[in-house]
Amino acid sequence: MVVKVLRELGYVKKTNGIFKMQRNSILLDLAENKESSIYLKNKSTLYFQRIYQKNTNKYYTYTQRMIPDIVIEGEEGIIIFDPKYL
Repeated sequence: MVVKVLRELGYVKKTNGIFKMQRNSILLDLAENKESSIYLKNKSTLYFQRIYQKNTNKYYTYTQRMIPDIVIEGEEGIIIFDPKYL
């Protein structure tokens, strides 16, 4: 739903980070514990299951490893779409 809204608003730049080629078909590649990304026109990136821990660049966690469902990372900060982090 988040991607649909961003696409309708014209923010989606590249979606090749969520698809993979297999034989003669294109598959949506959103597996658990596999980080997938969509590049947005405002220099932001939408990630599915991005991993945050102590040693990740720019945005990180001081506690245990965290894997939110959907995150938008930009130069100004991050937006997390995941009810377990409310």
